[in-house]
Amino acid sequence: MTNGNGFWTGCGSAVWPAVLLLCASVGLTAHSAARAESLGDEPMRFWAVGFDGRPFSAASMDGSWWDSSARLAGRPLFDAQRPIRCLYDASRSPRLPAAFIVLANSDVLPGRIVRYQGATGDDEWPSRFLVVPEPPVLSAEPAGIWVRADQVLRIVAAATDPPAETPGQIVTIDGRAISANAIRWSERGLRALTDSGVVTLSLDQVAALAVPKVDRPAAVWADGAFASLMASPWVARVETEGGAVVTWQRGVEQVVHQTVSRRTRHGLVRETTTSLAVRPRWALSGVLIPADSLVSLSLRRAEELPLSLLPAALVEQEAGIYEWPWRANRGARGGALRVGPLWADLGLGMHARQVLAFDLPFGAKTFEGWVGLDADVCASACADYVVSVVPRGQTAAIVKARGVLRGGQAAKRVGPIDLTGADRLLLAAEFGEDDQANEAAPWDIGDHVNWVFPIITVEQGGSAAAVSTTSNGGVNGGPAAAAARVGVAGSREALVRWLTPGWEFWTAEFSRPDIAAAARFDEAMKCWTSVLQRKASDRVVLRR
Repeated sequence: MTNGNGFWTGCGSAVWPAVLLLCASVGLTAHSAARAESLGDEPMRFWAVGFDGRPFSAASMDGSWWDSSARLAGRPLFDAQRPIRCLYDASRSPRLPAAFIVLANSDVLPGRIVRYQGATGDDEWPSRFLVVPEPPVLSAEPAGIWVRADQVLRIVAAATDPPAETPGQIVTIDGRAISANAIRWSERGLRALTDSGVVTLSLDQVAALAVPKVDRPAAVWADGAFASLMASPWVARVETEGGAVVTWQRGVEQVVHQTVSRRTRHGLVRETTTSLAVRPRWALSGVLIPADSLVSLSLRRAEELPLSLLPAALVEQEAGIYEWPWRANRGARGGALRVGPLWADLGLGMHARQVLAFDLPFGAKTFEGWVGLDADVCASACADYVVSVVPRGQTAAIVKARGVLRGGQAAKRVGPIDLTGADRLLLAAEFGEDDQANEAAPWDIGDHVNWVFPIITVEQGGSAAAVSTTSNGGVNGGPAAAAARVGVAGSREALVRWLTPGWEFWTAEFSRPDIAAAARFDEAMKCWTSVLQRKASDRVVLRR
């Protein structure tokens, strides 16, 4: 921005070369202090934050990541009434795998697709891909991990520039760019319908692909759908050093010990590994996550939708000196999402000036979270944040919250903001105003705004209608579609049917609605399977 004389002033009226030097020196000081804190006599390796936003840390953790009695700094991590929001290992960082699959709920599975199998009534499984995972993620089956085809958002077999992220975009190994309106899969390849005709490719020819018409909000909601029917309504999410991101129902996991033999020049060596066996909603077989590969673990309630897992409906950007893209679940510069001592695996990294807009799901009740400048910026950095909503049927946005952010300050709590009657939520990172302190850095220097745990809370049954409105039905049509298919009204009953594997191949007649979902661990498959439970007096008739 400019002052009355046409000179650039940014945040305050300080002469910017001097402030640049101040910013650099303060940044070095802050960096050195952070290193002293993390690399001192007692390094603070583990950082955690509660649902109240209060962080705490310790050099070591008592227990394991999934031990119900684990403690950090004397505080229970997984207390049933007061669990942590996030646990982060600051000594590790995730790396981008060479090949990976991005799922509709933003999970990431390192590995390569080797085969496609269409849906058949014989095995009662939906259309699926066979993925050979990359370490450290392991498969419970020798062949690989079966992944639901309708849950795949992107496929990356090789690095491309730019990456294929627009729905329907395909980049081949030899550099061709193809825009597909629809894709039909075969066992070892695909046929893409384009404006100029049909293009046939083998799996080996695809470097990157973004699947068209994937219902991302439905997939995120589905992660909490099963949890809402369980006694422990928590959704867990982990990230590993190898770049894997896996989400599942907390409590529906099993610790697995495996002994592996490998031959060395000194003879045969037997090693025992400890893994967590889980089954995400997108997997049809078990996924094993080694204990020594975790970077972060977070928990959320079944009715919470993290904003960073939803697609942005609109992006506005105005560059000052620098131009940084916004990032989901990372800081604006690609590092860990952090504000002071607050570490997070879910959130948004933005740089002034940027505006993100998100279409709200039906049944959205409130928005809340924390916001602050990235922990790596200098103390003289400054920016403003703004939260706005667009009421249903209107175009003008109404400001609900705004404030000033300075480098080195603790994260600020935002909300809860009432979303009743709103269609869209807007988050903005703005240039700092002129009335801020004179020592503030000018323009957009250091304006890295991090939104930490930005959460939309929805009604337990309210989002069911919204997640089944897209043309492809998202996750198997959603519970509303399931209810229509079996001819039974009621969100809970429809949800139970929708969550049961193979249900789409049967027509059910319930004598009573007292049927609930549960989970059973399949020892042979090393995975959890959702099942129906009923009372002995209940009568269920299945017809095909």
